[in-house]
Amino acid sequence: MNQPAAFSTLGTVAPTKLTEARLQVHWALQVLAAVGASLLPKRDDDSHTASSWDERFNCFVTETLPGGELRVRLYPASLTLAVTKSTVVTAELGLDGHTLEEALAWTANELARGPLTRPDYDMPAHPIGDGARFGGHTEAREELADWYASMVSLLNALASHDDATPVRCWPHHFDMATLVTLDPDAEDAERARSIGIGLSPGDGTFDQPYLYITPWPYPPAEAELPVLPAGGWHREGFTAAVLTGEDILSVGASERIALVGGFVEAGVSATYALLDT
Repeated sequence: MNQPAAFSTLGTVAPTKLTEARLQVHWALQVLAAVGASLLPKRDDDSHTASSWDERFNCFVTETLPGGELRVRLYPASLTLAVTKSTVVTAELGLDGHTLEEALAWTANELARGPLTRPDYDMPAHPIGDGARFGGHTEAREELADWYASMVSLLNALASHDDATPVRCWPHHFDMATLVTLDPDAEDAERARSIGIGLSPGDGTFDQPYLYITPWPYPPAEAELPVLPAGGWHREGFTAAVLTGEDILSVGASERIALVGGFVEAGVSATYALLDT
């Protein structure tokens, strides 16, 4: 995984105690989504609104904007926005004490590209969405950033597959994932077989970070699912092999990389088998 400390430093804040930090960072990420939606060429899969994780700086970052070298970063640990030219930071704004609308206006002003419009999708209910100010939960934000930093190298390795998408963080569900397409030449993209592999920081299903491996199409409800060496299968609303944050932290720090690696290897093999039947 190319990160000796991956997963080993987690646990300063319990996985189930990250909810408020997660929601605030999720809402802050909408600034980057608005940059993509407003200033990048539109793509059918909406990937122009997604961001990537920069391992050098432990932050989310947009694609390079047309006509220059400008990008926008979000550092989740400090909840700071930055505009960069190449790799040089030209302006920064700490979001503590600011509203989302102020963050959008500041970013638009620094980019000098006109107003920014957020993508149109439902977001988790939170006072930030109604004009409240960002702030607090610094330790939990740092822990949340560590979850992304721990997982990204493994996802990047999986994304090296010829038919895998780049690793992206999707602003709607806030998950960081790659998608491996098994039928790249299928005429009906909705029916094409695929495997989604990613990290969710938590949601309405699991209120804690969790790793998931999802086959598409989902197997029939009566299908028997393979036994996994760790974690288990979730089948309510979606079908996925799931390893929760609590599962990962249940073993010693030195054992976590092996646990996660074994789960991913077994989960991917299982989903391939399910999709071949």
